[in-house]
Amino acid sequence: MMIQWNDLPQLTHLSIINWKVLHNSTTVGCILNSIWSLRKLSDCYLQIDCLRRQFLFEPTIISSSMKRLAIQGIYCEWNELNSIFEHTPRLQYLNICIRDNAYQGRQIFHTPRITKLKLTFENSIITLTNILQTMPN
Repeated sequence: MMIQWNDLPQLTHLSIINWKVLHNSTTVGCILNSIWSLRKLSDCYLQIDCLRRQFLFEPTIISSSMKRLAIQGIYCEWNELNSIFEHTPRLQYLNICIRDNAYQGRQIFHTPRITKLKLTFENSIITLTNILQTMPN
């Protein structure tokens, strides 16, 4: 299906429900990059179902159009969150689950356009405060 996405140049909204991921991190990376490559995509909802998380959720392509992103079913780590911010510079809304005990004061990538952030968060209140202080809006 993702091969045919190139034939849909006007695609603005994409929802992938019940995306079953087994162990192939190369496949996940290819799918993420193909999503981030969609030129007019503004809204993306991903519901990921995996037994064991052995892949990184890190796009390597910069999306020039995505403004709203929701990721359900997995907890993202700090490096993945930073990669999302870095590769989605127009992002205004993010709904994500974060759990990473290795935060240790790491900085979050600059996010000037974020105006709405919905977090499911498992960490300390100090870490949450540090995250919110990096959000300009």
